[in-house]
Order: sequence, then C-alpha cells, then structure tokens
Amino acid sequence: MKIESFLIPDRRVYGRYVRFSLNRIPQENGRVITPEKSDLNDDSENCIFCPDGHLWVPGKKPFTIENEYPASSPFAVVPEEFADIDGVMPSLGFCYITVTRGHRKELWDLNYLETIDTVDELAKIYDALIGKEIVDGVDVRHVSIYMNIGRGGGQTVLHPHFKIEATHHFVAEASLRMERAEKEQNLYSEEIECAEKNETVLYEDGDFVGFVPSWAGFPYEICILPRDSEKHSFSEFSEDDFTSFSKVLYQTMKMGRAIIGEDPLQGNIIFYQLPNCPFSFEFIPMNLGGGKYKRLGATAYTGDYINEYPPGIAAKRIRDAFFKHTPNTNI
Repeated sequence: MKIESFLIPDRRVYGRYVRFSLNRIPQENGRVITPEKSDLNDDSENCIFCPDGHLWVPGKKPFTIENEYPASSPFAVVPEEFADIDGVMPSLGFCYITVTRGHRKELWDLNYLETIDTVDELAKIYDALIGKEIVDGVDVRHVSIYMNIGRGGGQTVLHPHFKIEATHHFVAEASLRMERAEKEQNLYSEEIECAEKNETVLYEDGDFVGFVPSWAGFPYEICILPRDSEKHSFSEFSEDDFTSFSKVLYQTMKMGRAIIGEDPLQGNIIFYQLPNCPFSFEFIPMNLGGGKYKRLGATAYTGDYINEYPPGIAAKRIRDAFFKHTPNTNI
C-alpha cells in the first residue's frame, strides 16, 4: 500500500514543515471526503463511521477506527518529482478516528458518565500510540488529538469524531509551544494565577482548572490546565486526575455551549500533550454571533486577531449564560 504523504521544509521558519497528502484529494468513488454544507445536517445519510451502518446507536461505547484517508502513514512515500528537494521526507505515522458515545452526540451533549467514557477511550489510544514504532528506527513522538466542529471548523463528516494523528514529527503549533515553554518555565502556572486574579476561572476540580485564557484569539475560548505542570499527558494522570479532568471538561463544555446559544457551533477542540509542556485542553468556538473576531488586515499568516471581548468580560458572559439556563450545576 503506497500513501503519497510527505513533508516539505518551510524555508521561512527553520525546523517546521508543510505536510502534503495527495491521497486526501476528493475521490469520485462514492465515498465523500468533502461533502457539501447541507450534508453536515442531513440525517438521512448512513454514517460512514458506524460499523453497522445504523443511523442511531443508543448507548454505544466510544470506539476507534482507522482513518481511510490518512495524512500520515507507515507506508508514506515521497513522489518522484519531490524526491530531490533537500529536506523532503515521508510523513510517517498513524491516523485514527475516535467516535463519541451515542451516535452523533457532540462533546457538550454527553452526560457525565459518557464524558468519562470518551476521555478513557482517548487516553487508551494515546498510551497505545506514544512511543510505538512506525517503521524501523522511527517511533511516535507526538500524538495529536483534536475535533473539528462545523463547516467553519473544518468538519467534513456529520458524525462528531476526534481525529488522532500519531507522528514522529511535531506539527508547527506544537513546536512553537515547546519552544515557548522552554524559554518561559512558569508560563502555564502563571496563566492559572492570572485567571484566578482576573476572575476568569469557570470551573475547577482537584488539580484541574477551566478558564478563559488571556491569549484567547476568539471570544469565549476555554482552556483546561493542571496545576501540576509536570503532568504532560494522559500517561501522567492518576485515577483521581481522570475523574477531576472529566468533571471540568463536562462542566466547561456545557458552559461553552450555553454562551453560543442555539446557533450551530463552529470551531475546534484540541488536546495538547507535549514533552516539556503541561497537559492542555482548548475549546475554540469561532462563531460570529454574540461576539466577533477579525483577522487583522494583510496579516493572514501572523496569527493576529482582534478579539472584542477581553477574558474577564468573556468569562462573566459565559457564567451568566450558563446559570441562566442551567441553575442546577451538580454533576
């Protein structure tokens, strides 16, 4: 099996790569990779993630399957026309998809026990992949876990699902985070102190704190961090940690959904698990309703944004919206 997936060095920034996956070009064989927007809301279609082809699987546990259109693969090769370019290498790795419990249940629609089941499934996948040999002499160093939500967030299949990418290389955002953490040793612990001081904490339990971060580029971003900065991944979690994190995840996802209201949610959910950085969960809603964001003019590649809601105001709005619709917050 040959997968034309490869990395080309980004000459503008040393040590980073652009990943090309020619096998992800939309096919014409009946399998839809990039469906029309209407397909995202069409319950009449069988879900390609459901092993039995059912429209609804009540109470089903989360499950993980191989991604049939991987961005990285143990069989990744560099096409001949790129083989002579200095620094180009195959994008080696594994790609899977984890489906949430209950057919088409979004993360914020899960009850507490379903949230625990989902976290447990993701943790098992992480532990199974980190350090796993891809090919001789090349093992997995980075396991990326994320979810695209809605068309605006890059979702192309109706069923809610996490994407799991286990690679030897670190993606650009991960590399930047590791470099920054190396330079600023107390960066994340100071962020929690800042959240407490500025009253942007939304919910906390045990060692985990959910809050609106000071770096939020979009209105109503939510971050979850452990107070112990030595917890880099699921592998360092105790049983109590899994319980506490699941509680904070469950509660903050309900709060994030409340502030968006009834509008279809657009955005991303990302788990960061990196060698010298604390474990981090981020919920990035990109909805324009109730708060706008803008890319600064002519800075499409800088990552600069105009966020009209500072963290303190955003946190207050999130709390107000949640308690207005959900007065009983007991799990």
